[in-house]
Amino acid sequence: MDIMALLLDHPLGEGDAETINSKVITDLTSQAWGLYKTVCLSLQKTIDFVDTRDMKGEEKKIIRSRAQELQRAIEQAPKSVKWKLRAAIGEKIQWYDLPEEVARGATSTNAYQEIIDAAAKDGYTPLPWGSMPIAASLALIPMVVFFNLWPNWGTTLYGEVRGASDYKRNVLGMGGALLVTTILAIIFLALIAKTIGWEFYHAANFTFWAGTSPLPLFPYPGLLVAFITQNPVLQLWILLSLSLWFWGWSGTVFLSSSRVIFAAAFDRVLPEWMATVSARFRTPTGALIVMTIPSIIVSLLYSYYPGFITLTLASAAVIAITYVGTTVAAIVLPYRKRELFNASPVSRYTIGGIPAITISGVIFLLFLLYNIYMWSVDAVYGLNSPLSAIYMLSLYILAIVLYFGFKRYRRRQGIDINMAYQEIPVE
Repeated sequence: MDIMALLLDHPLGEGDAETINSKVITDLTSQAWGLYKTVCLSLQKTIDFVDTRDMKGEEKKIIRSRAQELQRAIEQAPKSVKWKLRAAIGEKIQWYDLPEEVARGATSTNAYQEIIDAAAKDGYTPLPWGSMPIAASLALIPMVVFFNLWPNWGTTLYGEVRGASDYKRNVLGMGGALLVTTILAIIFLALIAKTIGWEFYHAANFTFWAGTSPLPLFPYPGLLVAFITQNPVLQLWILLSLSLWFWGWSGTVFLSSSRVIFAAAFDRVLPEWMATVSARFRTPTGALIVMTIPSIIVSLLYSYYPGFITLTLASAAVIAITYVGTTVAAIVLPYRKRELFNASPVSRYTIGGIPAITISGVIFLLFLLYNIYMWSVDAVYGLNSPLSAIYMLSLYILAIVLYFGFKRYRRRQGIDINMAYQEIPVE
């Protein structure tokens, strides 16, 4: 009744002189989702209730019109990030206080602040944006190194890249990819700090993994970014765009892995049919089949047997271990295969008389060993599962058995597969 009386006697406006200041209302409801929800429910109940009252038709029309006008103003007002984050939770968490709760000193629900408070209660205090303590930065490296190793994963495809023997092109391709990736990551983190809030973003991640977050969703950056806009088309575009990473990632995996299988089969380390190339599509169909069928089986295991994921926790270390092998080979190449090394463009680069590839290889090897050590001893990275380590080790053992088994088999056929590794293939 009070709302009806106010709407009947006072028009909407942006001042306080005998008007309902709609700007103040929209400013407040755009910051607090709980207040927004309560006001909108009250206005809608007023619209529904006015028709049941014994009033003049013109009075009902005025009340209904002003209530609807205020509703539109509230809906159209730009919402804050805090509002959007709380809106994502919706009515799953109570947004209002009962009178007796207020009497006891309870405060209104603010999921954004609650997440920050929950992190503080658990003893976590996010470092401010721009703070770069050495110890914390070093501990973060193993968390992001796998992500940054991916731009170099394309080296497995260099056999199909024209000019792959050009040293400068290699440096530009791999180094440039790492540089661009790093710059984009820094820009993205800066945007998170500016729009979503650096403290909130860290607190949201901490409380999610600690199981104390009021937000029943993983604080995926793409999801948080989608909360910023109310445009459903833009939200859909953001989510679809971010989902495209899967196609790029899976394509890279299939390209590189299938080419490794093809190369092994071509060198007679695997059955020859795995190196079969389709005359029509000009793709290694045999290798793709070997990749696709196990991938489907693994996907089913991931989807329907949750425990299977524990076997693959250490898979992130596999790529680094692979690089350890190639790095050691690069370090000793100038000394073990001097003629082969001298035929390479990289042989022109030395530092103090020592081949640059050896120096850079030693530095990179230490970097890889540091990460592998941290993954092995610190559970925070989620990779030091003994069961997963055994599973991954068994795969390496299987690969070794396959290699020496086929090596012996080919020797009986009069084929020395060692000859395939005596020279760099012609481009």
